[in-house]
Amino acid sequence: MNKSWFYRTLLSYIPVFFIVTAFLFFIFFYTLNDQNKKQTYQANQFVAQQAIRFIDTSLKSIDEKLTLEIMRNQDFLQFFSADQGSDLNLDVKVMNSMRDLKITNPLIDSIYLVRYKDQVVLSNSTSYSFEQFADYAFIQSLAESPNRSWSDQRAFSEFSSETSRQVITLSRGVPIFDPQKGIVVINVKTDSLQNQVSQLYNPKVSFMHLFDRQGKNLFHGVDQDQGYDQNPDQGQEQGLGLSQDQDQSLGLGQTEAERETAAASKGAVSTYVSDYTGWTIESGIRQTGIIGFILSLYNIWIAVGIIVVIAAIIWMIIVTKRNYKPIELIVSKLQLHSKDRAEIPADVKDWNEMTFIESTLVNMIKESNEWERQFAEDLHVKRNYFMYELLEGTRQIGLEEWERQAPKFELPGTFGLQMIFIMEIDRYMEFCEEYNQADQKLLKFVVSTVIKESAAANKYNVWTLWTSANQLTGVIQIPLNSSSDPSLEPLVKPLQVLEEIRAWMEQNLHFTGTIGVGEIVEHPMNVRDSFKEALEALQYKMVYGANRVISHQEVQAATDVHEHLQLIHTIAGAYRASQGKWEVELEHFFEKISSSVLIRDDIISLLNSLTFYLNRSIGSLGNEFLDLWKASALPKLHDILETFETLEEIHKQYPIVLEQFAKQMGELRESRNHHMLINEVKGHIQNHFTNPNLSLDYLSDQFGMNGKYLSKLFKEEFGTKFVDFLIDLRMQHAKQLLTETTLTVQEIAEKVGYASPISFIRTFKKATGVPPGDYRKER
Repeated sequence: MNKSWFYRTLLSYIPVFFIVTAFLFFIFFYTLNDQNKKQTYQANQFVAQQAIRFIDTSLKSIDEKLTLEIMRNQDFLQFFSADQGSDLNLDVKVMNSMRDLKITNPLIDSIYLVRYKDQVVLSNSTSYSFEQFADYAFIQSLAESPNRSWSDQRAFSEFSSETSRQVITLSRGVPIFDPQKGIVVINVKTDSLQNQVSQLYNPKVSFMHLFDRQGKNLFHGVDQDQGYDQNPDQGQEQGLGLSQDQDQSLGLGQTEAERETAAASKGAVSTYVSDYTGWTIESGIRQTGIIGFILSLYNIWIAVGIIVVIAAIIWMIIVTKRNYKPIELIVSKLQLHSKDRAEIPADVKDWNEMTFIESTLVNMIKESNEWERQFAEDLHVKRNYFMYELLEGTRQIGLEEWERQAPKFELPGTFGLQMIFIMEIDRYMEFCEEYNQADQKLLKFVVSTVIKESAAANKYNVWTLWTSANQLTGVIQIPLNSSSDPSLEPLVKPLQVLEEIRAWMEQNLHFTGTIGVGEIVEHPMNVRDSFKEALEALQYKMVYGANRVISHQEVQAATDVHEHLQLIHTIAGAYRASQGKWEVELEHFFEKISSSVLIRDDIISLLNSLTFYLNRSIGSLGNEFLDLWKASALPKLHDILETFETLEEIHKQYPIVLEQFAKQMGELRESRNHHMLINEVKGHIQNHFTNPNLSLDYLSDQFGMNGKYLSKLFKEEFGTKFVDFLIDLRMQHAKQLLTETTLTVQEIAEKVGYASPISFIRTFKKATGVPPGDYRKER
């Protein structure tokens, strides 16, 4: 079918797709840039905080060092305490101390000491009188309060001929608490602070201003585009040497609030005031060049995005109207066809053209398929019933009737050669637990479909019927020309097909199936016999194992189950007596069952017999053992018999349960107080069983116990009477002597503890079923 309308509709929405995608990219980049902007502002704030903290920390460090020098440096103290007149040696020591102080803190530009006594100023280069010193005016301003914190920006020069430089000054009186002798003055160039702070940010991207308490910018000469003078030394009477317009751009002479407002209008986003110096630092992002251009495009991007969305909506409306026209045509055609039947259902609230189209088409499809569905259902039911009658033998059909009836059920008109097989789901209980009802039906449908397809691929006709919940019965028709000998050869290839089906189930499903195959039949009357043979072949799944194909031809004749009863008695007796040989006998029992090729019912009968005799043997040990047996081991054995499918499964589980209970019996016996004594009695019997005088009275004298009580304890402990245990020991030894020596019967009787040969012969025949002489001949 040509899908041109579909592709045309699809292509008509592609422009909308690209438009919306482009808009999403706009939004993405806008959000990304906005986030980067916020992060940049946060980083700028952080840098401003770090800058003001760095400045405060550096100046505090100088302040603390100066205070310590004044208090500890003896040269300083001697200088301020010296008499009038110059002491050259002392002056040199003080200059060295000042030089050391500058070296330890590179921010310090200059240091000088002022001594009031003789009005002498000592710098790090020479000494002056007050009138000769260029900074004398500043010294006079400190006369009333020598201890001053860092000053605002001021011009300083040590010599009158020297070009002044911008510094901030710290002064301390000597002594600290009674400044009568003089003062110490430290100057720090603002350029040094500026150089240190400039390493924290990129001047091309952001700016930073530091204002003193009078509003002067300490970081001069950095932000030329902001209107700052590159030579602040000229015009000292005007503060920084700026013009009136420049002062207004810096906010000089304005209040702090006014200056912050002006700075914000210039792009300042961070403003901090130092608690230590009282200075204000301002920083922000430069909105010039490419960065400013990008920031200015934010609103434009939003406007473009809105325009794109509006254009996309208009485009969608136009395209939708154009694509809706074919639907209108379909609705009009359907209305003409179903105008008498088009009724709005009462339970449908949103009745539109699509629901109308759907409802009309559904009605038309239902009407056209109803007859076919009904016919198929009737045919399926009739065919299944026809097959069921053939399999059960309730309907006798000849070849002529087959040719008449088979075509009605879409079966081959010629009967030919046909073979019955039954596929049984392995571990059906686990299958039902793992899958719900719906999944079970689906998986069964898959199995039946695979069987039909596999047979059809090999040119075989097959039809199937689920005759029980876990068994699928199938009939394969073999063409008459498939072999010259219809009794043998045609069976080979159908078995191969069934093997392929079994292998497919194993590889592709989570469960397996065992297939039983009956003999090939040539007449409809014999279908029932082939069906019974397939069921019988499945009975041998326990022996041959699950997940395989079992044909009736390979099933061997079963051994009489009564041959195993003697072995069951031996196992029960050994288990009751806690003799280790029960495990060997049980293994031999399973090997014998496996080699006998018994059907499932016979195997279950033997296992039930074994369980019965074990139960009776345990009951003879006493109620305590019997209760433990019924509570722990017996329910497990019954569960094994109910759930197993193959002999291999029960062969693995049965000995484990018996071994566990044998340990419990041993623990129970160990817990009894008389266990040790009875074991000693048993050991004495085993060592002295050849003694003809060995009896209960003899043991009573040996162990100081009543003979009857001793016999009772012995039976409760070992599940057998004392006499039977003694006879068994003597008979076992007698058998060994009969087979391994040439001693006479009388000599053997004496060696095993019998004074009378007649008593020995009678006891031996009762125990083994044959006299000693015949026993020797048979061996």
